[in-house]
Amino acid sequence: MQINLREVKESFIATSRDILQKAEGLLLEMERGADANHFAELLRAIHTIKGNAGIFELKPLIQLCHAFETRFTTLQSKAEAPTTEVIDMGLTAIDRMRAVVAAMDDKEKL
Repeated sequence: MQINLREVKESFIATSRDILQKAEGLLLEMERGADANHFAELLRAIHTIKGNAGIFELKPLIQLCHAFETRFTTLQSKAEAPTTEVIDMGLTAIDRMRAVVAAMDDKEKL
């Protein structure tokens, strides 16, 4: 069985966009009030992006996801609500993640 890298890449792009949209929504909800479910869903979403990025060895994306996870895991473990500044940082990180994913969406490559 042969793996079609174009299909894998297209799946990664589509899935990542969906996950990042969900993560953005979670962050915006957390601005109004965060609970354990928000943290769990957000961290699961970013962890999925990080794991999937490993397929393509996207080290900058992996590092960004790791830093994001570290910051939000710290808040979660201390049962602290994210500040406006942390939410803004998270939204900026998601925008940067989107930029990496968008750069992969070049039909001429792979």
